[in-house]
Amino acid sequence: MCLFGKKVEIGDAKFFIFDNKTNKRIMKKILFLSISLFAATAAYAQPSVTNAYNANKSGDFEAAAGYIETAITDAKASTKEKTWRYRGDIYLNIASDPALAAKHPNAIQLSKESYFKSMDLDKYGDYTQEVQVSLGKLQTVIDAKNGEMLKNEDYCGAAENFITMSEIAKRFSLVDSVSIFNSGLCYDKCGKSDKALAAYGECAKIGYNVPAVY
Repeated sequence: MCLFGKKVEIGDAKFFIFDNKTNKRIMKKILFLSISLFAATAAYAQPSVTNAYNANKSGDFEAAAGYIETAITDAKASTKEKTWRYRGDIYLNIASDPALAAKHPNAIQLSKESYFKSMDLDKYGDYTQEVQVSLGKLQTVIDAKNGEMLKNEDYCGAAENFITMSEIAKRFSLVDSVSIFNSGLCYDKCGKSDKALAAYGECAKIGYNVPAVY
């Protein structure tokens, strides 16, 4: 007697046939295992997002960054607007802290990209105003950072930051002509002539500081 059901052989093929009662029991077990696996996956992602939010709120920004980086690798959490908005907030706080910013030099870019992603996922624009305010704060951080970079003659770094500022403005259908022009000046000073010309070309298109461009 086979423990797995009645064995039926057709040619070289072998099959096991179960009665209806056994079939129902097996299907229930499969369904239970599937639900348990789904619940476990969802439960794994949710605490990471919550922990990131709580750590950020308490001022432990590096711990918050660790939690949120775990969260964005989850298929479900990565589709949630709040996941990316929290990530933007976390890296904004890191970029605002000189000691942490030195350890995380890409914090400005990560913050900007996260806020942009949250806007993409915010179908009804529920958090547009909040994110716009946060991006304004990020621009203030960038402006202060550029002052230091220009003082230290880090022109390439400053150019990238000016580009970031112009990208933020563009996201809200605005043109930050000053940042575009300044990026050209900085690229010129750090020897990246191709990028400088591209920035000056953008200025020419919008008629900003045309005599200086030519």
